[in-house]
Amino acid sequence: MNETTAERPADRTMENHDVPQDQQLESWLDEFRRDGPTLVGRVRVIPQDGAERADAGLVVVDLAHAPTVTYLQPDADNPDRWIVTMESREDIVTVDAEQLRALAADLDTVSRLCAFLEQKTV
Repeated sequence: MNETTAERPADRTMENHDVPQDQQLESWLDEFRRDGPTLVGRVRVIPQDGAERADAGLVVVDLAHAPTVTYLQPDADNPDRWIVTMESREDIVTVDAEQLRALAADLDTVSRLCAFLEQKTV
């Protein structure tokens, strides 16, 4: 067991834990934009389909260097943990070394945003 899992109650589920609201997520994104690494691409909050609450949000990131739908949301089994989903693609992506570094930088920023949202949620 690591420090992260030791601090989190095992019985927390989406049923007994508040999902961040759209306005709260927007506020957190503003803070990340102000204090965190530069966001490349478009980042926005949209309503979450099928959410029990109409104001439950989903953070969507349009990567600057890959046309892949990417979104962040609390894990349904552990709402203190955020997960990143990258939807499948029909087309093959071929990149050179420079383009791959740029994509890696995009993904690093998404990773930092995910960690930031986890920190805000706990």
